[in-house]
Amino acid sequence: RQLALSWSRYPSLAHKHADDLGLVLWDSDGDWLTASGYWPYWSPHRRDALSWAASNAPHFVTEPPDVEIHTSLLGHFYSSEFGVIDAVRNTASGTSFRRQVVRLADEGLLIIDAISRSPQDRLSTVEIVWTGAPDHELENLKDDFVFVRPQTGNSMAITVAADADAA
Repeated sequence: RQLALSWSRYPSLAHKHADDLGLVLWDSDGDWLTASGYWPYWSPHRRDALSWAASNAPHFVTEPPDVEIHTSLLGHFYSSEFGVIDAVRNTASGTSFRRQVVRLADEGLLIIDAISRSPQDRLSTVEIVWTGAPDHELENLKDDFVFVRPQTGNSMAITVAADADAA
């Protein structure tokens, strides 16, 4: 299986999506976690496809897609048994969104999102929209979700946990 964590910083920001800290996960069967992809310029859904909600990235619900972006890699490590990547996105108002992804051999992934809010953003609602591939069925079991690929019977379980301040 493969995982990609997105972020970019290039001078023109041409064709930039609001996707810093977004995840895409796939294996030989196909996509598991994905983004909305690219949409034609004429599509009425194009603006949504460029938005934060289309990328699996932590963001404020009211955060515009063309916000000034400052994302950096804090560290990474990879071996056959273990892997970790740690990145942070800082907003112009001083809030930081930090995402750590830990790979535990063949046992799965642990994704940790931490938000340090600036006083200006203390009442803003944080959102992460997890997008699965379109060929999945989704089972909801309280705080657990299972993506099932009907063609193969393979599945991926997701457990969501948050502290009391999470929206």
